[in-house]
Amino acid sequence: MHRSIGLVNLVQGGVYLFFAAELGARWAPAGWMLWLAAGLQALAGLSLLSQRAQAKVVPVAAGVSLLVCGVILGLHVQVGAHIIERFTPVADKQSWAFFTSLGAALPWAVFFPLGQLFASLRGRVAGAGAGVAALVAVLPFFTERAALAPETTYAAQDGAGLTAALYGRWSGVASAAPAAPGAALVNVSVVKGGKVLESKTLRSDSSGELVNTFTLETAYDPDAGLVVEVATAEGALRLPPLAPKGIGILRPGEDGLLIDGELLPAWQAWQHTVAVEGRAVVPGVDVSVLNLKLLKAGKARRWARTQGFVATAAGVTPMKLGWAAPPAAEPDALLAAALAGGRHILHNMGSDGRYAYQVIGPTGDYGKGYNFPRHAGGTWFLSRLASRTGDAEIRQGALLGLEYMKRNTRTTQDGRAYVYDPTRNDGKAWVGTTALGLLAFTEAGVEPELQARYAAFIASAVDERGAVRGDMDVATGEWPKQDEVTYAQGQGLLGLAAAERAGLPGVKEALDRAAAYVDGDYWTLPAANFKILDEHWMCIAAVAVHEVRGVAAGEAVCRAYLADQARYAPTPGNPEQPLAGPAAGLAEAVIALAEIDRRKGLKATPYDRAIRYGASLLGNAYQAADAPFLGRPERLIGGFRDRPWKLMVQVDAVQHVGCALLGVEQLLRGEALPGAMP
Repeated sequence: MHRSIGLVNLVQGGVYLFFAAELGARWAPAGWMLWLAAGLQALAGLSLLSQRAQAKVVPVAAGVSLLVCGVILGLHVQVGAHIIERFTPVADKQSWAFFTSLGAALPWAVFFPLGQLFASLRGRVAGAGAGVAALVAVLPFFTERAALAPETTYAAQDGAGLTAALYGRWSGVASAAPAAPGAALVNVSVVKGGKVLESKTLRSDSSGELVNTFTLETAYDPDAGLVVEVATAEGALRLPPLAPKGIGILRPGEDGLLIDGELLPAWQAWQHTVAVEGRAVVPGVDVSVLNLKLLKAGKARRWARTQGFVATAAGVTPMKLGWAAPPAAEPDALLAAALAGGRHILHNMGSDGRYAYQVIGPTGDYGKGYNFPRHAGGTWFLSRLASRTGDAEIRQGALLGLEYMKRNTRTTQDGRAYVYDPTRNDGKAWVGTTALGLLAFTEAGVEPELQARYAAFIASAVDERGAVRGDMDVATGEWPKQDEVTYAQGQGLLGLAAAERAGLPGVKEALDRAAAYVDGDYWTLPAANFKILDEHWMCIAAVAVHEVRGVAAGEAVCRAYLADQARYAPTPGNPEQPLAGPAAGLAEAVIALAEIDRRKGLKATPYDRAIRYGASLLGNAYQAADAPFLGRPERLIGGFRDRPWKLMVQVDAVQHVGCALLGVEQLLRGEALPGAMP
């Protein structure tokens, strides 16, 4: 075998190392097997490159590599088939997409070792075939992106002091300008009600001179905000090769544009307060709100990195990604943000106990539609928050939400009670709505008779295997044969655990079956470590079952799910953070597993990841200092926007974020707190 083939062996070893890093985080034995295959491939490559006459390790490396790939691919196929058999049609799209990605990875895993094994056994390999194999194996993916290398770096400024001085000059209150030598580039904007009333760019040789010569045409308004963005660096806006005209690479929420010498600051470039046209293309980021009108016109030639501050009558607040910067993720700050989220729900609640399902940012207008499962979840959050804080207003809001559910409760002929969703027109009732409603009632400690009838309904959803059926036929009160849904299993198990904790009768056997099922045939382990559906409710249920039974039923499923989702954990400093609602649901799962570990005396990876989630979710909160950017700030403050430039607040996002913040608070304090955990 020609020595040059040894290079391909080394490349194949690198491919296996990549797979080891990817799959080993999900299931450690897979990582070990792939490390073995990578090591043998490297040894085979070095043997060939050294021109040893008898490179006996080559067929061994090929054979072991194929065996390893066969085991791992077999587990992937097993779990893919399990998803199709057990969860279709709900997960149909996900299951077939999984097989597609598996097929895409197959050539990189088996084609070369298969060919090499065949060649080794035959004693030769066709030269053309070897050349093609080598070409495919080493074929790189060429990607280029423009580096935002600064061409000008500005002297460090006391941004907060400079902002206070500029606001003082505008308001007529004398304030000393900070002494900072060196040129300064600053944008100053007057903002009120989400609209920019005036914006101007200031350049000066020193910050003192900049303040002394500063004037605005807009008269001082104590209800307006003065937004100051201080440039720290600037450079040429280089476009990637072959990129369409007008596509620039900027750091979302951190980079602004220089247009004919005027600074369009980052917060204006990325917030919805600026007219939007087209789509922005940022490496690895899907952002749709960058103002590309100026880019497409070819007027923007330079970028500027800025540090922002917003000044109001209440003081100066630093900005992050275009909004008031969040506090550090300390226990008191986490609790305060959760309480503010509860007050946001109360402010947008009707007298009948119905919440505003959506509050659109930045206008503060109400969206349309309603969702009963999310009403139940939001009420559960308010009940937990009332337990944690003892706040009378929060408790009253929770009781109003409970009354709304009670008015929409129906009873089957045999006396079971369930929350009826009038927005459904298919004649079905979802088990999870009643499970979340039961959680809210038990946390609030009211209506024990209704709690028992809710619990009976949930228990009846558990079949003889332990699977929780999702939809009941309203007309008959029966549970028809149906495909399994992960949310039903997790929410049903959680509701049964809450019922047992509250001492409700008739749930023990159903909880026994459901708990045994999730630790048995529900998922095929270890194959599920490679592909699993959304099981964040299973994690939340596991910590609740652990409290009442001492065993975290579903813990193995939860760990497989969180290993699959590890790549989506927030990264400090990454401007592109996940959507608040889905991220907070995942955060609750991480927090639940971290709490299970805490009870075992462990402080492992889930704990660290949970703390990161807490810090990230705080950054989604509308704060009082954000009021100038909002049309009706009283409707939005305290809520959690999806992202810095996706500004809607939805009640379930407030629920998930608020519950996650309470959980992180408990983890940081290291002790059990009322309402902090499910």
